[in-house]
Amino acid sequence: MTRPRLGHSAYTIGWICALPKEMTVAIAMLDVIHENIPQPATDYNNYSLGSIGDLNIAIAGLPSGEIGSHPTSAVATRMQSTFPNLKMGLMVGIGGGVPSKENDIRLGDVVVSIPAHGYGGVVQHDMGKNTMAGGWVRTGSLNGPPSILRTTISKLISLHQIRGHRIQLYLSEMIERYPNLSPQFTLQKTYSDILYEPEPKDTEAFDDWVEVKRPPRQPLESIKIHYGLIASGNQLIKSGRLRDQISASLGSVLCFEMEAAGLMNELPCVAIRGISDYADAHKHKVWQEYAAAVAAAYAKELIIALPTVIHENARLYETPMVLPVVQDPLLAVQNQALDLNPHWIVPFSRNKNFVGREQELSTLGQWSKSEDVSHNMAVFGLGGVGKTQIALEFAYRMREQNPEYSVYWVPATDHLAFEQAYKQIGQALKIPGIDADGADVKQLVKDALSKKRAGPWLMVVDNADDISIIFQQPMDAEAIKSALIDYIPSNPNGSTIFTTRNRKVVVKQAASNTILLEVMDLKDANKLLEKSLWRQELLSEVNFTKDLLQLLGFLPLGIIQAAAYINENDTTIEEYTSLYNDSDEAEVIEILSEDFEVHGRYKTAKNSIATTWLISLSQLTRSNQIAINLLSFMACMSNHNISESLLPPAPSKKQSLEAVSALKAYSFIRKRKDKPSFDIHPLVHLVSRNWLRKEQKLQLWTSKAVSRLVELLPDGGHKDRKTWTAYLPHAKYILTSAIVDKNNLQLVILAEKLGKCLYSNGEYAEAYQVYERALALRRQLSGLENRDTLRNMFGMAEALNHQGKHKQAEYQHREILELRKKVLGPKDPEVGRSMNYLAQALYDSGKYAQAEQVHRDALALQIEVLHSEHPNALTTTGYIAQTLGKQGKYQEAEEMHRTLLQVRLRVQGGDYPGTLATMSCLGVAQGDLGDYADAEETHRRVLNIRIRVLGNSHPHTLITRRWLADALLHQAKYQEALQVNQEALEIQTQLLGLKHPNTILTLNNLADILFYKGEINRAVEVYRRAVVLQLEVLGPEHPESLDAMYGLANALHNQGKSKEAKEMYKVVFTTRSRVLGSEHPKTLAVPH
Repeated sequence: MTRPRLGHSAYTIGWICALPKEMTVAIAMLDVIHENIPQPATDYNNYSLGSIGDLNIAIAGLPSGEIGSHPTSAVATRMQSTFPNLKMGLMVGIGGGVPSKENDIRLGDVVVSIPAHGYGGVVQHDMGKNTMAGGWVRTGSLNGPPSILRTTISKLISLHQIRGHRIQLYLSEMIERYPNLSPQFTLQKTYSDILYEPEPKDTEAFDDWVEVKRPPRQPLESIKIHYGLIASGNQLIKSGRLRDQISASLGSVLCFEMEAAGLMNELPCVAIRGISDYADAHKHKVWQEYAAAVAAAYAKELIIALPTVIHENARLYETPMVLPVVQDPLLAVQNQALDLNPHWIVPFSRNKNFVGREQELSTLGQWSKSEDVSHNMAVFGLGGVGKTQIALEFAYRMREQNPEYSVYWVPATDHLAFEQAYKQIGQALKIPGIDADGADVKQLVKDALSKKRAGPWLMVVDNADDISIIFQQPMDAEAIKSALIDYIPSNPNGSTIFTTRNRKVVVKQAASNTILLEVMDLKDANKLLEKSLWRQELLSEVNFTKDLLQLLGFLPLGIIQAAAYINENDTTIEEYTSLYNDSDEAEVIEILSEDFEVHGRYKTAKNSIATTWLISLSQLTRSNQIAINLLSFMACMSNHNISESLLPPAPSKKQSLEAVSALKAYSFIRKRKDKPSFDIHPLVHLVSRNWLRKEQKLQLWTSKAVSRLVELLPDGGHKDRKTWTAYLPHAKYILTSAIVDKNNLQLVILAEKLGKCLYSNGEYAEAYQVYERALALRRQLSGLENRDTLRNMFGMAEALNHQGKHKQAEYQHREILELRKKVLGPKDPEVGRSMNYLAQALYDSGKYAQAEQVHRDALALQIEVLHSEHPNALTTTGYIAQTLGKQGKYQEAEEMHRTLLQVRLRVQGGDYPGTLATMSCLGVAQGDLGDYADAEETHRRVLNIRIRVLGNSHPHTLITRRWLADALLHQAKYQEALQVNQEALEIQTQLLGLKHPNTILTLNNLADILFYKGEINRAVEVYRRAVVLQLEVLGPEHPESLDAMYGLANALHNQGKSKEAKEMYKVVFTTRSRVLGSEHPKTLAVPH
């Protein structure tokens, strides 16, 4: 029998083998073996050619003695050059299985690569780089199998469930045809399949190999097929422990091998591996031939299941196939004229509810009249932003203003819709041969409209979103069949508008002729809602209307869908808005998924917002998995201001850039102009989260987001504060998400870190709430008597104290102190810390003598268990000095602060928060001694550093402003003192609230400044407000309340209201004598 001899272009499948035994069974699986044909001198491969079913296959092996990804890549490159019509590849051979509880993989099973765990099906496990921190990061990514292979695999899975696989059948046919392959390539009873436990990490602990007991398989299950991730690398894995370690790092792989990584990015392919060992120290070489045979048998079954259209037009190499001559219809009837009258082929009526977009329409008008620019224009933007509507309105305006123009509308949603529209155009033009069987409709229309005699025309190519439809050949294409974009006519008298949500279409077709269509402004959005609602009275509630439009992100499709829902359900704007605010994400998505009538949308298309973006997600999933991973991560964050530094690193910088570009190309994300961060439209964010939920991946990506934030967020402090402050809204968002796993330790750590960062930022009320959440999570995970649980309780107490809730803070600190003594032991450093902060609560309550004693006890403990220059001991020393100053021991306090500052500058540096606190306290002590010029200099120095390190609005910065204002006041620099104090007061009122103790102190300072400026009446008014607030917040015996009353008494006395002043002096003197002592300087200063 003569072997067929075909041309190079006839072969559509490349089958690559690494070992001769793998090539043996590959050739044996061919139904027909073809005659070899000449190949280029530059191609060093040696091919075996043949066919399975109707499909022609070129088989190549690696050079003898060479294995790994690099030789494989070289073989694939040469193969593609020689066989130009290869549509797909198969990497078929043996591999090392990775058995697990989830995957009962045995020797002789088959593993097939399909996308899993964010990878394309094959992952190169040994491609990466070392990090600065000493770790290792995987880099690079590999393409997944082409769609046609994935869909065929899906079909095979279904067929196998129905009637079982045919591997045994093909093995039997192989042996019947080639008896010499038996028994080597068949399963023998002498083969043993034993799996051993991995070796321990500590080699000294190794005693002997332990067999893993596994139940025997049923006869019908002797060969199982597993689908999932294959790990490929240039290192041969021969360790069970290393095997499992790498597998776990990749989210679970099924098999290890050494060649597929070299093929995946060269030729769209799938890897098929017969399991010959377990990638451990127990190599099973006896299984290799049989494992290669079962892999090849599966490959044959896969090829037979493929659609047979990809092999059309195979030509004989020596004797070309005789093809029927088809005469070009245009040539046959070249004298027949086209219908050159103006034509209107637009499937939609004019949208009566169209509003706004005048600037964009004007741009389109100017472009259509210009002779100096490209004749392509793209209207680009997010799905649902109104691209089709603006093109439709422009088409109608074009017909009104230029009746001599033909206007053609071509949907590019799929190949069929495009061709049907072209056929309608061809019929209107009466193009000869347009209705002939086998006519190339698209080419005929392109040729006709490209001729000058076609007259002026405008073509709208709508929904040109899918790159695979617009620019790439379909899988069933003939060898030289063009992509859709090649059928767009070009004519000086013609213009084409593309509407697309894909930036790549813009770049390829319109370049700079682009209109980036943004969401509507408030005015136009309001008009659109007004036109879309049946009941105009609903718009009377202006605030509810504005809230709704903001919730919808001013997106036209969202507004129309909301109006449709309101109209159909006879509800109100307020009620519809409450559906968003009061419902969980799933219920909101249910609303967004409801189909409704939209003008200018195709009957076959779903019109809901959710469906609109799911189409884009589907397209992106096929084209860029890293971009999908990035969007999945971002969907778990807040949708505003997602810093570039927060994003998980991609395998390479190039892939990261391409992934971000892909998301921007579909308008899923938008980069901010002022900084390297991104925003996601709120509805896109919601739809993306729901898509993850349906794919059962939301929990996974939320966990990844939690881990990333835990990695980046510090434990408070002020280093790199400007960077990590941008991460806080995302940590807050995750903690309020219903999807988080309450038993996730990483989540607990995130809550604790967030609490510390908010505390460092001076956001004490919010810090308290987060600490409270962290405490509940930590207590659930670790119990009450746990060091970390107590730290959360401590954070709550300190947040209370800084909110001015000193009594509550004192109570909590006493409770924590006793618990720490019990749980940690009486001499644990954290016991000393608790003593300190209990003392601070006493100090803030005005109990200075008690505070001093507790601080001294804490210092003694810290010196005993730590050392005298430990940061905790230095902090305590500063606290003692503060209590001395409050008790009127100004000289002693000043000396202690000065000595402490010298130590801190030496030990901790000038920018350390503790150093700045000591410097600030020194300035206060200088003021207490009357050294106001020195105090001013000290406070200015502290203020400059705090503004630089903490920012202008941090509570510590604002306290420094108040102290600077006080020093200026006592030097009669009233105007500057007033300005500095007013700046602090305004920010404190906004940040901390009017009733915060620090705000009240600054308010009292304002009264002092006004008093010394001579504005007595204003001073009395401010003093009265300060006194009322102090008495309400701190009580009548707090020293700071008494300070405010003393200032008010002075101002009243100056006003001539001696009786009221005298009564107030008496109250202040009596209370100060009792609280501070009769010899305290402040007591002695009161007239009595």
